[in-house]
Parts: sequence; structure tokens; C-alpha cells
Amino acid sequence: MKTMRKKLLPLLIAISLGTLSSAGMAAKSTDQTTQNTSTKHTISSHQQYDVSFSAANVLVHIAQARSAIHDKDQSRAEKELGAAGALLAIIKDARPTAKAIKHTQVAKEHLNFKKPADVTTDLIPIYSDLTAIEDIVPVHLARKHLEKAGQALKKGDKEVATNALVAVQEALIYTEMDLPLSSTAEHIATAQKALANGNLQQADKALEAAEGSVLYLSMEITSPLAEVRSNLYLARQDYSAKNFEEAKADLLAARKWLEVDKRSIDKTTTDAVDRFNMIRQMGKQIDKLAVKLDQHDKDFGNNIEGILKKIDSMVERELEKAFIGWKEKRPKADLRADLIEAKQHVAFAENMQFYAMSDPADIFQALDTAKSELDSAARGNLDEKSRKELNQALKELAIIRKDPKQRDLYESIRARLRGLIHNKY
Repeated sequence: MKTMRKKLLPLLIAISLGTLSSAGMAAKSTDQTTQNTSTKHTISSHQQYDVSFSAANVLVHIAQARSAIHDKDQSRAEKELGAAGALLAIIKDARPTAKAIKHTQVAKEHLNFKKPADVTTDLIPIYSDLTAIEDIVPVHLARKHLEKAGQALKKGDKEVATNALVAVQEALIYTEMDLPLSSTAEHIATAQKALANGNLQQADKALEAAEGSVLYLSMEITSPLAEVRSNLYLARQDYSAKNFEEAKADLLAARKWLEVDKRSIDKTTTDAVDRFNMIRQMGKQIDKLAVKLDQHDKDFGNNIEGILKKIDSMVERELEKAFIGWKEKRPKADLRADLIEAKQHVAFAENMQFYAMSDPADIFQALDTAKSELDSAARGNLDEKSRKELNQALKELAIIRKDPKQRDLYESIRARLRGLIHNKY
């Protein structure tokens, strides 16, 4: 069973990050009802196959549509874009957050014709959905809005309850997968409209932008860091199941992959040196975890969660770098590079505050670095909506700087920055 788990877990992790591994194709031949052994993760290998296969083919259809446009074959281009749109719908339904978003929509619709008190039972499956994905998607903010909706329903306040449910959906939409997915769909819709109007040049320009977004979605995570992440997830599961020997083997595997990642870093840029130091620090943390495992320390679960959160932020940063075309040296002209760096430092500050229990000085340093990056972005050329969103992120960052325990705001800031990075505003 553990062998099957090792095959499926990286796929689940990849989907949760919006990175759809081609390994899902291999999963098609396995039992399609097999699920991850964790009681919280219930995505089947069939879903994993559909997502990874669809993501890979969206890029193909876009490329074929662009080829048809260059051949002035409008009919073939429209056909390719129709196929791409259908595949995007498949990916949308396979998102980890899709079920919670749909259940929330049901509650909103019921509020149109039911008494508020009668809608309270609709919140039960939403709570269940959030619990099911809390290990792979940030749900703290969504859960807070859901609690507000429940309180409003008990008071009979339909308007407040509706607004809170909308906020639940918005909190879940700001995940790593949703924005590039939404951006791809919008670019394809723009291209289809341009084709309908006979504007081939505009259609091609929209599809060129779509390729950047869908590349983010279809990128395969095969790096050593992804292997580190997978083995740490397994270690946490084995520890919870009191399989201590297997948990120790998982930690050892994670440590070995971390060394592979460290050896692969070419320390010729400041960015690479920073990454090397982070990996080295993470190695020390895993060594400490191994000691705590031997001692059956009660803090083991929380400590391993902190490392996983750090890896999540590092992996997302690498994907966003690829998304904006960041090759080696940090692009000075692209303010999104500032936003990417700021978002990672906010994530590190949250990690240190709630998981690593670090020295407050280190937390403040991470927050100050994030502010410096955001100040740099603010000097860039932003439209009115983007500048408003960035200013709000700066205000929330100032609040955290005064009180680092304001947990909801870390998630809110990252969501705002993610939206700016993916040009949502």
C-alpha cells in the first residue's frame, strides 16, 4: 500500500500547487478508485490523469491554433480553441477547491428562497470540504468567513450571510492553480472574440499570452525539492499512524533528496546563494526532526508542517519565476519579480511565527524585507486597480508588523500578491 501511496502523493501535491505532473498518465493504468491513504486526501488516480493529460493538451491546442492563424485558417483555429476550452473545464472541476466552491454556491442559491435558519445545514458539507483540503490549500481565511456566515444565518441576517459566503468563494479562488487557470480562459475567450471579428493578429497576441499562463499550469515538478516535499508528507502520515520506522525512512529519503538539490545549485548569482542557504538550513531542520521522531516529541507534527509550508512557498516562487520568464538574473524591469520576492518573505514570516517559533527579530526582518520589495513594486507603472490592491497589501503588512499574530492577514497578503503576479487586477 505504501508503494501506491508514494506514487499518488506527488500527484496530489502537484495538483494542489497548480503543477500538473505528466506522471498522471501512468496512473491511468492503475486502479481508478485507489485513493491516498491519508484520511483527508480523496482525489482518485482517474482525476489525476484527467488533470495532467488535459493540462498538457491545452498547450498543444493553443499552439495548433496559433499555427492555424499564421496559415490564415480561421476555421481550424476556432476548432482548436474550442477543444482547449473543453479541456480547461475538466481542469477546473478537478481543482482541490472545486467541491467547496460548488457547495458554497448551493448555500448562496438557497438563501434566495429559503429562510436563513434553514440554510445552516448547507454549511456542514462546506466545513467538511475545507477540512479535506486544509493540508494542501490555505483555508484559514475561508473558514473564518464561513463562521461569519453561520453566525449571520442564526441571526436571520440574509445580507451578511450572503456576503460572507461570497467571501468564502473568493478566499478559495485565490489559490495557486486558479489564477493561471482563469487567466488562460480569459485569453482564450479574447482570442475567440478576435477570430469572430476577423482580427487574426489580435487573436494571436491573446494566445501568446495564454501560453504563458498555461505553461505555469502544465509545468511538471520533477525537481529534488518536490521529492523532499513528498517524503516529508509521508513522514507526517507515518508518524500520525505510529509507523515510526517508516517515518524515519521517509525523513532519511527527504534528507538525501535535499542534498541532491543542494548539489544542483550553481552559486553564481545572489538568488542562487540565497536558495543554497535556505536548503542548508532546511537540512538542519530535518536533522532536528529525526531526533524529535526518536523521542516521540509532541512537537514533531507542527515542526514538519513548518518545513512543508516553507517548501510550498519555495516551489511556488520557482513556478512564478518561470511564469514571468525569470531565467537567471532577477529582471529589474518586471515589478512582478518584486511581488514574487515579497510574497515569499511574507510566507517565511508566517512560518517562523506559527511553526518554527523563531526569534521575533527574524520575523520582523522577513516582514521588513517584504515591505522593501513592495515599496519597490509601488514605484513601478501600475493601473488604478492594481495600485489599490498593492496599497491594501502594504496596509495589512503594516498591521502584521505591529502584531505578527494576525494570522488571517498573512493569507490575505499572499492572495493579493498572487493576483497581482498573475495580472488579475
